[in-house]
Amino acid sequence: MKHDPAPRARARAQSILLSSRRVTIKEIVHFDDELTVLEMTIVERPFVLDFAAAYLDRRPEFPPEIWAEWEAKKREQFEDRWPVVQGILDSFEEIGMYLMDVSPANIAFPD
Repeated sequence: MKHDPAPRARARAQSILLSSRRVTIKEIVHFDDELTVLEMTIVERPFVLDFAAAYLDRRPEFPPEIWAEWEAKKREQFEDRWPVVQGILDSFEEIGMYLMDVSPANIAFPD
């Protein structure tokens, strides 16, 4: 069982950055590379979940019209909360995580 501190450090940095946004994220408690298993904390609303489609260390490259479509779709999904969601995405980008598959199911607010 390997125990690399990097994922835990990144998760801790996320928690610190996102606490100012008043959302919680799952944190890695333990993992096993050989079994490809993660143990993570359970979170309650408000939260950010699902990092499967995240890009690490660099923003993905898409043509400007694809970015415009993506943003228009997200604005529609999140409505008046879009500026808050943009702030959350900015916080992740500060630590090198670029979340692409965001939706109201994985960025959820208290109400």
